[in-house]
Amino acid sequence: AKKQIDKLKNKAPSESLIGEFMNIFRVGLYLEENDYDKVQKCILDMEKISKNYGLNAFDNKKVEILAQLSEKKEEYKDALEYYKTITDSPES
Repeated sequence: AKKQIDKLKNKAPSESLIGEFMNIFRVGLYLEENDYDKVQKCILDMEKISKNYGLNAFDNKKVEILAQLSEKKEEYKDALEYYKTITDSPES
């Protein structure tokens, strides 16, 4: 899957909206690979899309990713707080 996404990424520059979406879709792979820097970049991309394009569809996904990242880093109190935010939101 990663190779296919890399091929698509080469076709969509990261500065474009499509390129930013591609980075976000890779976040699951980055979590599995424990590549925390790239996970953080994906989170920043989500925030950038939300700010620049007025899309807040990624807000819950961002919090979910932060929770998973905190778990992987064994920051369980932070993870719990993120998960609580998801379950307390009206969208969940």
